[in-house]
Amino acid sequence: MQMRTNIKDMRDNIDALNGLFHFLRNKNHIKKHVYENLDVIDNFVKNAEILIAQKEEQDKILADLSLRHELISSLLAAQVQNKGVMMFHETLNADYMEFANADDTLANEAEIFLQLQNIEKELSIIAACPELYQKNIIAVGGGFSAGKSEFISSFMGSGVKLPISIEPTTAIPAYVMNASKEYLLGYSKNGGAVDLRKIDKNFHAKLNHDFMKGFKFNLKEILPFIVLGTKLKFENICFIDTPGYNPSGNIANYGADIDTAKEFLEEAGVFLWLVGLDSTGTMPSGDLEFLSSLDLENKKLYVVINKADLRAPSDLEAITETVRQNLDNYGINYEGIQTFSSVRTLENPCIVGKSLDEFLTECDKPSQKHVEIFNKLKNIYQAYKGAIEGSIKEKKSIQKTLHSISVDMLEDGLEDMGSNAYTKLGELKSAFGTKKEEENLKLLKVAMDKFKEAVKTVFGLDDVPIDFDKVEKKVDLKKIDSENINDNIKIFFENLYISASNPKRGSIENMISDVSNSFDLEDLECKENQNSQHDRNIITAKDIR
Repeated sequence: MQMRTNIKDMRDNIDALNGLFHFLRNKNHIKKHVYENLDVIDNFVKNAEILIAQKEEQDKILADLSLRHELISSLLAAQVQNKGVMMFHETLNADYMEFANADDTLANEAEIFLQLQNIEKELSIIAACPELYQKNIIAVGGGFSAGKSEFISSFMGSGVKLPISIEPTTAIPAYVMNASKEYLLGYSKNGGAVDLRKIDKNFHAKLNHDFMKGFKFNLKEILPFIVLGTKLKFENICFIDTPGYNPSGNIANYGADIDTAKEFLEEAGVFLWLVGLDSTGTMPSGDLEFLSSLDLENKKLYVVINKADLRAPSDLEAITETVRQNLDNYGINYEGIQTFSSVRTLENPCIVGKSLDEFLTECDKPSQKHVEIFNKLKNIYQAYKGAIEGSIKEKKSIQKTLHSISVDMLEDGLEDMGSNAYTKLGELKSAFGTKKEEENLKLLKVAMDKFKEAVKTVFGLDDVPIDFDKVEKKVDLKKIDSENINDNIKIFFENLYISASNPKRGSIENMISDVSNSFDLEDLECKENQNSQHDRNIITAKDIR
């Protein structure tokens, strides 16, 4: 029995050896088969990686599309909820427009309308973001890559930072101010507010030009600005991060950055201008020309020579002096100049005039935004009122002169009140009537009273007396001058007074008839306004700004 078992084991071993001999004889074939399978597996892995990458790209595209869709739908759905802002908007588009369409005494009416639109925008921000009420707004401007966003971020105490890049980054102007709780709000064109963090927690980092290109339209048309509340070194300052005025690239929307930068810089009463030392060793001529194009009257400008850490300390003094000379040569007034680094503290910064810290500390005081807005409205009211009253005064002077001529004619024996001469004089008096101007003054006061009530409602002001008729700065309206009158009337007056010493009935009647027929009496009022409005010494748009 044992022998049989051994024989069986021997046969199994022989079979195993035969299998081994067969494997060894066919090992090359097996090896080839294994390699072929490995190639198949390798190709499968590569294809799988490609598919995974494609899916990730599609997921990213889908996420971006979803983000853009949610942003657009949220902005379009956002409505102004503040009663005061709605009152201002309705007054601007109804009462003011009724007045403006009736009045033609002010030459720069288009600028006035833009100023009123800007006031509405300010009220919208304040209504949706009450913290802005007591902030002093400082616009931060400069060329592309001057380091504006990084400069503002250097004053932030939280982990939130404005996005920076070697490519143009700031696409939407951002208001950045101190707040106890972080938030990011986007504002629609009609003043409605959207919580952007509910759409994406890192939304502020996505608002660059690359993101905007995906919309196939200018996003700023429906999202003109955002507000970022965060921990800031200066409690009462609100920085505006504006796009570079000279962005690189050939994308059409980049051109709008210039207009956006100019708009926000001209609106601010205080602004910082940054010069980046990574791209130039001094202040570029483009910066100087752009600053010269701005209305800097009654504004405070501070020049920051940024990225000073990229230059040798021995070079900074010469660079600062060159910047100072360039500003002086262009006649640009400034509060001070200082070298600065957003990434590290400079031990001995070069300073001309006030230091940056001194300047910002002076600005770090609660503002009275409602007073600023009331003053803007008051200046607009006074400009219109001065122009209208100037027109009334001129017309009454002309009427008085015409009446004096009538009296002189009676005294000189021209007693036929039904004659052609008296008829024409009557028509001239009617042409210089003041009824239209007096009605327009009433319309102006109605619109301004509604504007005042709207502003009071936004700020929650009740019994605050606001007198727009009280003038601290006297508006000097010129007395009537013959140069302000239609040339034909001027010649008529001169000749009539000459002939008064030796009147001849026929010559006077003919003279009145000729001068009356030389212009359209119905159009006289408009012509007279057009000839005189540019000569009046009234408060201009420059005074208002």
